[in-house]
Amino acid sequence: MFGDRTTNREFLYYGLVIAFLSFVLVSCETWVHPIAEHLGSYSEGLARVEIKEKWGYVDLQGRLVIAPKFDYAWDFSEGFAAVRLGNHWGYITPGGKFVIQPKFDWAYEFSEGLAAVRSEWKWGYIDSRGEYIIPPQFEVAHPFVNGIAEVKQDGLWELINREGQLKPTSTN
Repeated sequence: MFGDRTTNREFLYYGLVIAFLSFVLVSCETWVHPIAEHLGSYSEGLARVEIKEKWGYVDLQGRLVIAPKFDYAWDFSEGFAAVRLGNHWGYITPGGKFVIQPKFDWAYEFSEGLAAVRSEWKWGYIDSRGEYIIPPQFEVAHPFVNGIAEVKQDGLWELINREGQLKPTSTN
């Protein structure tokens, strides 16, 4: 079974991979605070972490770099993370400073330079300064992908471009 060289090399290779992954998995447990309740995926070098019902961020070494003070947090995207304080959402930098103060009812990550935010039950899109590029008018708004976003308006799903103009579909 293990007589030929190919099998021996494969056996050694997979053994080393398993040993390495075991070391990494055991090491990962010590990187993040042992009292962390949740750990998000790493994005732009930081991962969101929940400690004692508050959210903050850890770096790739597991060091707490933004203290857990937010009621909820999304991953970093395009240099910003949406975070909730009380009932309002705003955006922070990787240094933990607010660039857009919490003022939205709900907020999503930035995608292609815009972020979907909800204010008074309507969704619109803001830029990195917090200025509305597409005013709140939608029942639901999804992130932009390849210059197009899916939105729901008057009970119908539509596609819009980055200026908020409807894109032609087979049903409109």
